[in-house]
Amino acid sequence: MTDSFEQDVFLSYCRDNIAEAQQIQQQLQSQGITVWRDQESIYGGQQWPKIIGESIAVRKLFVLLWSEAAANSHFVEFEWNTALALKKIIIPILLDDTPLPSALSSFQALKFPLTEESLSLILSSKALSLSNSDKQESVIRELKSIPKEPEKAIESAKAIYQQDKWVVHGDVIQNFGNNNTDTNKASVSNSSVSNAD
Repeated sequence: MTDSFEQDVFLSYCRDNIAEAQQIQQQLQSQGITVWRDQESIYGGQQWPKIIGESIAVRKLFVLLWSEAAANSHFVEFEWNTALALKKIIIPILLDDTPLPSALSSFQALKFPLTEESLSLILSSKALSLSNSDKQESVIRELKSIPKEPEKAIESAKAIYQQDKWVVHGDVIQNFGNNNTDTNKASVSNSSVSNAD
């Protein structure tokens, strides 16, 4: 595990998909994108929810490798719920036909293996990423006090996300009664991109 906070991407994946994670990491790095992934187990520590939250918060993008195994992983679920709470740009990469959860359906998904067009979309998303440091500090403080048991940690992360009263429907996000339409979806060929909405 690296301690550097300069990476562009937090790579979330299930251990069953380590080969795909390594391949995607290499592809991203070949484009000059730096990647953080938990190459060593950090989940044994008492503060793993806080460590993961901090690691997600300081990255520009959250890239989620999605598969049947990922859908059944408590740690992956915790990570994507934390990314939602931190209002990160999430880019799901579909490793199989497992549907995304409804909370992630508004994010444009890419199909594995990544094509040049897919990599271009990730590069453009990195340039669009915004930081909301006040919100992130609040989430990190809450993550510090949540339990380390995976199931309880997931419920706590979901509760943090739900406090924002976000309702996601396709490209429209309703937050505190305000509707915002995501007009930044890039048009990419169907061979590399899946619109999950």
